[in-house]
Amino acid sequence: MRKSLLAVAALMGASVLPAHAVSFKVAEDVSGNMGFKAQIWGQYLGERTSGNKSALDFSLNNVRLYANGNVGKYMYFFSNLDFTPASSRATDAAIGLKFMDELRIQAGLYRTPFSRAALTDSYTYLIPTGYFYGGYNVAAPLPGPTTYRNAGLTVWGDIADAMVKYYIGVFDGPYNNSTGTKGKDNLMYTVRLQFTPTMLGFKGEKGYGLRDTYLGRQNVLSFGVGYATQKCGDTTAGACNTGAGNLSFTTKAWTVDAKHEQKFGDFIPNVELAYFDVKDVNTGKDDRKGYYLQVGGIYDQVVGIGKPGLALRYDYSEEKKQLTGAKTKYKRFGGAVNYFLKGQDALIQLAVDSVDRPTGQKDYTDVTLAFQVQF
Repeated sequence: MRKSLLAVAALMGASVLPAHAVSFKVAEDVSGNMGFKAQIWGQYLGERTSGNKSALDFSLNNVRLYANGNVGKYMYFFSNLDFTPASSRATDAAIGLKFMDELRIQAGLYRTPFSRAALTDSYTYLIPTGYFYGGYNVAAPLPGPTTYRNAGLTVWGDIADAMVKYYIGVFDGPYNNSTGTKGKDNLMYTVRLQFTPTMLGFKGEKGYGLRDTYLGRQNVLSFGVGYATQKCGDTTAGACNTGAGNLSFTTKAWTVDAKHEQKFGDFIPNVELAYFDVKDVNTGKDDRKGYYLQVGGIYDQVVGIGKPGLALRYDYSEEKKQLTGAKTKYKRFGGAVNYFLKGQDALIQLAVDSVDRPTGQKDYTDVTLAFQVQF
């Protein structure tokens, strides 16, 4: 069964499947996998405003039913159905054609290929609270309601055993004019390139998505660069209209990132960093930028009933309002102790996030106890 799972994963472009997905076979050339994932959190939430006391909160961060597979020789599919107290929806659903490793075309709703952060599955996080906790989410292609995911089409591939990865995408983007009084429908365009020096013994990150850690299964050294842009204008409805008539601006974003994870004996150190810069975010043509640095390590031996690990993180993000010159800045110091009972298929995490907010807003510290299972 394990070989069949890996074969399907290679066809559809999955990065790494959970260890015990349930496989199915409808016909000789129609097969795939189904599975379940869940993240349950208990949190101490620090005081956000004066007079608003700290609180203890229990939450269902995410429950996911997923399916993926292939239909025929060339076509693949994948979907994620996510459930939270706030919503139940298909967060990912795509159909693709794989002509060869170097050329695949997929369409649907899925992670937008821009930054490493945007392509990383939350079920692989070393710190459960993720990227830019409490600050601007500049990890997304363009700031707006779309965050990491969007509907569109992507041409992508792994070249020379994933020494080079490329993505070229066209999406609705945050300034989608598909509702209300329609104007000119300006699309969002993204490009991402990623390089791994496989000639030095590192293994390319195959598949569409990426991971926060590979748990020592492969040594990774990758460098990525991404660009995204979309014009907002020529419409009297949707995100480009604030009641003042037709507005026009073009948002442009770029990012660079790097990751290194390598196993040395029983120790698996991990380091990841990235920088983001976004121009003309909204009708005020504000600028946003930020960066993060994450370091960590996993001890690849069982201590008690699991393998321990530690991760530390620093995030910085700011927005500058071009009309007034005012700046708002966020800083986040985060860390997590990880306890891998069965890799990331059975995981316990204890995280602390200290957020330094702009003048006039109260700083706070949160503590998160997270439980995760997946198969």
